[in-house]
Formats: sequence, structure tokens, C-alpha cells
Amino acid sequence: MRPMLLALVALLAMALPAKATSRRDPWSVLGLKPGMRMVIVDLDGGTHEGRYVDSPAKALVFDSTDGRAEMDVSYIAVVRAARSSAVLETVFATWGNLSRLPAKSHVRVSMLRGGTVEGQFDKVSEQALVLIDAGKAVTLPRTDILRVALVTKGVEEAVFLLPRD
Repeated sequence: MRPMLLALVALLAMALPAKATSRRDPWSVLGLKPGMRMVIVDLDGGTHEGRYVDSPAKALVFDSTDGRAEMDVSYIAVVRAARSSAVLETVFATWGNLSRLPAKSHVRVSMLRGGTVEGQFDKVSEQALVLIDAGKAVTLPRTDILRVALVTKGVEEAVFLLPRD
């Protein structure tokens, strides 16, 4: 009995740090898979097309017609990818793009320490996101947010991912 209990504790100890790490790895929530077709729009408005390879913590690696390329997350404005079909969907956009959301858009916010908050988009500033939930304004500090997803008919369409220093 005791060896089995120790084995279970060891297994849990290995699983828990991995889960905590993946929650802090912002790229892990995008569902990108190697070989997935994608288009990256940089902060200067340039577009880069290719196939997803990897996403180290502060970069995105992809194969383009010019060869393998790596782009720093701080230079990325939007990532569109073909996740479940040939149609490209926005899977990443920067905090600054949140201001383009129409008022009352349904959004799902994943918090850095776990959990989600859903509501209608009200406004955004450099410091916080304000949602309307059950008729009340809910202010979420930017530093507590991992990602924000625009939700249409229950499906996440666009993800606004926050790069971490």
C-alpha cells in the first residue's frame, strides 16, 4: 500500500508543475500544431506566411518559402492560422487590438492564476479591461490576464494573448 501511495504522490508532483508551467506559457493556449499553415502580421504591417514549427517562450518559429524564420513576440501584432480547416482564423492579437472590439462583444478572459471570466466587452485601457457581467462593470487588471478571446456562438474566434517579460 505504501509504495503505491508514494508512486501516486510522485506522479502528482510531476504533473502539477507541468500544468502550472503550461498555464504560464502563453503560446500553449493557441492550439498551434507543427506544420499548421499560418500568417503573421508584424507591428509594421508586414505579412509573413509559412508553416508553424515551434514557439519558444518569446518567439514564434515557422518555415517560409525563404527558409526557417523566428520572430520575437514583441514584434508580432496578429497571428492567423488554419486550425481545423483551410480557413485562417485569428489565434493571436496584441493587447492594443482589443480597442477594436465592438462594444458588447462576448469575451472570455483567462486569468494568469487560473480561472476564466466571461462578459460583454465594455472598454480597455493600458492598465485594465472592463467587462459587463450581469449588468455590473467588472475591471480586470492587465497584469492578471493571460488571454482574452472573442466568443461567437460559443466558439472562440480571436485570441488576444499577452506577452510576458
